[in-house]
Amino acid sequence: MAIRRHTQSSSVFSCARLRCVAVVSVLVMALSAALAGAPAAQALSATPAKTFVANGPVYAVVPTAGATYIGGDFTQVGPRTGPGVGINASTGNSKGLPEVVGGAQQVYAVAPDGSGGFYIGGSFTRVGTVARRNLAHIRANGSVDTSFNPSPNDRVLALRVFGSTVYAGGDFTSIAGHVRNHIAALTATTGVAKSWNANANGSVRALAVSSSTVYAGGDFGSVGGHVRNHIAALNTTTGAATSWNPNAD
Repeated sequence: MAIRRHTQSSSVFSCARLRCVAVVSVLVMALSAALAGAPAAQALSATPAKTFVANGPVYAVVPTAGATYIGGDFTQVGPRTGPGVGINASTGNSKGLPEVVGGAQQVYAVAPDGSGGFYIGGSFTRVGTVARRNLAHIRANGSVDTSFNPSPNDRVLALRVFGSTVYAGGDFTSIAGHVRNHIAALTATTGVAKSWNANANGSVRALAVSSSTVYAGGDFGSVGGHVRNHIAALNTTTGAATSWNPNAD
């Protein structure tokens, strides 16, 4: 009886497999017939106008003159936004800002410029069609500011804007053509490095500005010419550490 039950189960399983194969074969034939009637494929561009992404693996792609057909294990397909997205405060919809790509394709810091635009920092090599390394200014109209290009040599992890100055912190050791270890002050309109140089000996991950003081937090043990463990207050004029010293462990 055990053998009969095993044989019966195997027969049922075999029939089920045959039915699945038949269904798949019909679907493949239908898709092939549909594609056969589609216009001939055009040459693919090396620089597509827009990149689309799926929320699962794509296993097949068939380009034609009128459309590109894809198949795979996904349920949604849409335009790639990249790691930086503007959200409309009223509708919650994306504002269609320039795509951030290259590097690790990560945005770690955003700071408003006070005029409807903002500065972004992270690990990237291009914003929209403009080459920008790790730090960029996006205007209120969504365009990239071509006059602002400090090009830090490593990640930007923190940003603050105060008046005409953009303070940046991160992993970098050079910015705007000058040696600036992990923290810098830049002219907001041009990205030129100011003489202010607090010279941290480790990554700066957080910044805040209040009146005449820049507060910095991070992985450093020295900044502004003094021993300051992980957190410090710096003079906005000289970059020197003030007497404020919580001495974080």
